[in-house]
Amino acid sequence: MFEETQGKMEETEGMIEILRNIAGIEVAVFVKEVQKNKCKVSMRSKKYVNVAEMSKKLNGGGHARAAGCTVQKSYEETIQVMIKLVEEYLKG
Repeated sequence: MFEETQGKMEETEGMIEILRNIAGIEVAVFVKEVQKNKCKVSMRSKKYVNVAEMSKKLNGGGHARAAGCTVQKSYEETIQVMIKLVEEYLKG
């Protein structure tokens, strides 16, 4: 993706905070592919969602409002994993 956009990995730093600060957003998830079939996932929440619980399910860590993990899958597969994980959490 960075080759296509001529972007740099370091330009993504802070993006998760921008996403979390959007009005109406409770959970923000940012996925970046760091190498083939390896993605770094950052999760943030505002008030009600414990993202550390979700992160632990993927062998990650963090605390209630900020957590992360590494997923050994393609970018597309990681996106689907995260959508399913958040949906399951929100359904309770």
